[in-house]
Amino acid sequence: MAARDCIIDVCDALGLPIAKFEGPAPSLVFVGTCTGIDTTLMRAFIPPEHVAYPIELLHTWMHKKLAREREIQSLAGQLSFAARVVRWGRPHIADLFALASRGRARHVRLPPALRISLRWWLAALAASPWCSLREFAPFTPTVTVETDASSTGIGAYSPTSGHWFSHTLTKGELESAHRTKARCMGELELRGVAMAITTFAHTRAGCMILCITDNAEADIALNKKSSRMPKMRHLINFIGLIAHEHHLIIQSRCVKRDLSLR
Repeated sequence: MAARDCIIDVCDALGLPIAKFEGPAPSLVFVGTCTGIDTTLMRAFIPPEHVAYPIELLHTWMHKKLAREREIQSLAGQLSFAARVVRWGRPHIADLFALASRGRARHVRLPPALRISLRWWLAALAASPWCSLREFAPFTPTVTVETDASSTGIGAYSPTSGHWFSHTLTKGELESAHRTKARCMGELELRGVAMAITTFAHTRAGCMILCITDNAEADIALNKKSSRMPKMRHLINFIGLIAHEHHLIIQSRCVKRDLSLR
């Protein structure tokens, strides 16, 4: 208390009066950021009064068909505060700023992909308005999940727990990954990761998971939390939502198989 009073007196003498002084406290909301830190629960959070407004704003945007540059930037700014906690939401914000750059003085027609992002944000904010402070720490995996995909099936194995699963690809899943010249193995690999995360998430809540894959395309998409390919982006959105809901920290590592050993 004496140190606090001293700081207040010095700031008053310098002509810099402190309008708000809180603490010491284990939970504190930072002015101007709409987010807080709780050192007792070791989490960053969005206060309830600051969650309601972006949810209401997102519902409003779900019905918009046109918007100006300034409106899109305002939405991106609001979600930027939430992205301090909803960390898988950052690529969606980058898409908003890219969309705003097309606007200038005229209206921009909002693409269907934007509504997919808005629905993702609504689901993420409803699932959990907080994240573990471990997400801001260096990545040190506590769980390893190895995944692989072929033209007939998908499999995953966790050496950490011994859990595994296999899945035979359906005709629809194979057709989804079909491209003009070849099948997109990156999409099938991501589908395997999505199934693995869904299968193991409830037993690994709060863990740092290292996904090992032999597909560079899937590896890049997972680490960037985004993809330019719509179907892979859909899978990344699904993985991100599960990760946020169960507070999983996910990174990927690509390993190339030595075909000479086969």
